[in-house]
Amino acid sequence: MARCVHGLEPTLAAEILRRGLGVITHIGHREVRFRASRLPALGLRTADDVFLLAAQGPDVGASRQGAAALAGLAGA
Repeated sequence: MARCVHGLEPTLAAEILRRGLGVITHIGHREVRFRASRLPALGLRTADDVFLLAAQGPDVGASRQGAAALAGLAGA
């Protein structure tokens, strides 16, 4: 997953494709998710950050009750 400034999502996706880094799986608010075909995906000019997505779950919210769900996801 690569994060960017709002509005640059299509430009970031095009950069990922142009450099042959992978297949775009989702373009959202300030992020582009892609399935990497090769690593590392460093040096993306339009990305602020690039992360390896290790786990995904539903939004846990902002309450203390969500902490257990977040801990379970981190443990997985």
